[in-house]
Amino acid sequence: MAYRFPLVTLLRFRENLEHRSWLELQAANQQVQRAEVSISQLERERVEWRTGRLSALDIGVKAAELEVWGESYYQRKRLEFERCRLTAKQQAAAKLAEFYRARQKRQVLENLYLRGKNAYDTERARREQARVDELFLLRRGRIASS
Repeated sequence: MAYRFPLVTLLRFRENLEHRSWLELQAANQQVQRAEVSISQLERERVEWRTGRLSALDIGVKAAELEVWGESYYQRKRLEFERCRLTAKQQAAAKLAEFYRARQKRQVLENLYLRGKNAYDTERARREQARVDELFLLRRGRIASS
């Protein structure tokens, strides 16, 4: 008869929670990466736009006004993306903490399972040895009485 862990359902539940936390952590990390990519893309666009505006500055005052407007636009967008990145990083940190808590709870149950299985295996081996010893003594008794 195999070892039956009484809390197997709870262990599976904890494993599923840990897996779900891991997936949520991965999604949160991807959000951080997307925010960082958005910031870099915005910076590239700003540099391209600024280069175009600088070449147009020789046209006159309108280009200078556009330069001021463009810089403020890119600064606002950068601040917006940086806020998104900060929020995403905070969410990722929270998901990481949640993942560690889920892993710890699963490990507690897994340790209980392993201790129970080891105790069961030890007891089973002891019973098996006792049975083998008993058979040996029975055979030895038959041989002595013949």
